[in-house]
Order: sequence, then structure tokens, then C-alpha cells
Amino acid sequence: MQPDLDKLKNRVQQNRDLVARITTHVPGFTGYVEKAELYDTDAIVRGFLADRIQEMKGEISSLSAELVRRGEHGAVSEMETLNVALERLFKKCRHTDFGKPAELSHVAIGDEETNRLLEYDWRLISTLDEILPAVRGLASADPGALGGAIRDVAAKLKEFEKSFDERKNVILEVI
Repeated sequence: MQPDLDKLKNRVQQNRDLVARITTHVPGFTGYVEKAELYDTDAIVRGFLADRIQEMKGEISSLSAELVRRGEHGAVSEMETLNVALERLFKKCRHTDFGKPAELSHVAIGDEETNRLLEYDWRLISTLDEILPAVRGLASADPGALGGAIRDVAAKLKEFEKSFDERKNVILEVI
């Protein structure tokens, strides 16, 4: 599902505080307000991604505990490797700081640049939405196929991490 970017931008603009609304009418200040909103949006998106990853970590931990209870120790080490990868992604999403609004910059952010970042963020969220069922599917995988299913999830997470790391470049191009 493609997001309605204009509706999203309008909601962000409607939530501006009084000072931000006033400064948007002062010539030369609109770009500053939009840039600050972009940083706020970045933090919100990263928090949302981190919450999704935390949900996956919970699924993996539950499945690992279940495997240990059933005495199926063969895949537990692979599950722990997957859990470590999820923890790394969680920390990256939650704590990576792409910067704070710098001292007054003279660069205005246009609709095209904002749309580009929002679309990239939407793809990241959609990617996690596609990975989550694969993580949940591990619980119902046949013991013989579990190792392959874990490696498949690990590859998808690695690809997500690569895309997340590239997000910094998109942000730097926008600002």
C-alpha cells in the first residue's frame, strides 16, 4: 500500500507549534521549520522500525525457548545468531543519530526531496512488514527445514540493514 504523502505532510504541518507556524510566514524561515520537522520525522520512523524489530526479537526468543524445552538444540545456535542480528538492527534503528538541525542553514527542502525520503521510509517499513511473517513462520517450520528458514530470515534482515544504512545517504541528499 502506497502512503498518501500529501496527507502525511499536511498532518505534520498541522502539528506545528505556534512559533513554527509564525516563522513559516517570515521570509527565509520556512526551510528551517521544514528541516526540523524532517529530523523529527526521522526519529519517529526509526522508533517505529525499532519497535517492529523488537517484536521480531520477542518471536525469536519465544521460539528459542520452545526449541530448548522440546530438546531440539540443533537450531538454537542459529536462532541466537538471528537474535544477535536483530539486536544490532534494533540498536541501529533506535539509537543511530543522523544529526540535529544545524545552525540556521540556507537550504530549503522542497516537496520532491521530502517525498523521496518519505517513500524510502515507507519501503523500509514495508520490508519489515514482509519479514515479520517469515519470522513468525519459523515456529511452524519442519525441524529439517528450520535451518534453511532461519538463513532465509537472516538474509532478509541483512538486506534490510543494508537499506537502512543507505537511508543516511538519502537524508544527506535531502538536507
